[in-house]
Amino acid sequence: MKEVNDLKKEFSVELLRDKCNESNSRIYGFILYTKGHPFVIKALKDPDFWNALDDISGPNWPIFSVKPNPQKETKLLRKPCAKMKDVVPVNGDYKKFLKFFGITDMDMLPCFMAFIWDDDGKLRTIACKIASKPETAVYDSLEEIVKIITKVEAKIPEEDKTTELLFQKVEKALKMRNFKYVILDAIQTIKDVKDFIGLFGF
Repeated sequence: MKEVNDLKKEFSVELLRDKCNESNSRIYGFILYTKGHPFVIKALKDPDFWNALDDISGPNWPIFSVKPNPQKETKLLRKPCAKMKDVVPVNGDYKKFLKFFGITDMDMLPCFMAFIWDDDGKLRTIACKIASKPETAVYDSLEEIVKIITKVEAKIPEEDKTTELLFQKVEKALKMRNFKYVILDAIQTIKDVKDFIGLFGF
């Protein structure tokens, strides 16, 4: 993996935006978590994990994540593409990115945040909860989200890949994905309640 030396200064939103602007398509991803999600951290440390996601997402749009390493430094990972490799060392911590994306409820984490800056420069986001454990479930949930975005991106005409239309399509697809899990969670809750009541012979 090749280091990008020009990002060894304090990583800022401006630098994040610069890196996003280098992508071929106007859709970006950021994996958000806290130190309370050890299985997510373990998954992010696995190079095979990143290589697999890279195969799925392709070269057109970037995925970022802040990851603490064993020396308690912070690294920002970007999936490999034609312009740069995947490990980008920076100084800072994940808390600034939680603030940047407006994460105030820790119950939202861990999550995958799809985002863009719209034509007026305003940040637009759509968050998708991901599994917090075990590592295989973390990967499976991220794989599902990345596949959805990649499928939508592939269907967009080349002339529209740098317009807001791409995000609008991705947002719609991810909202459908999120709604599916709301329904599945509700069904599981009903089942759990029925099982609990059954313990009393009702």
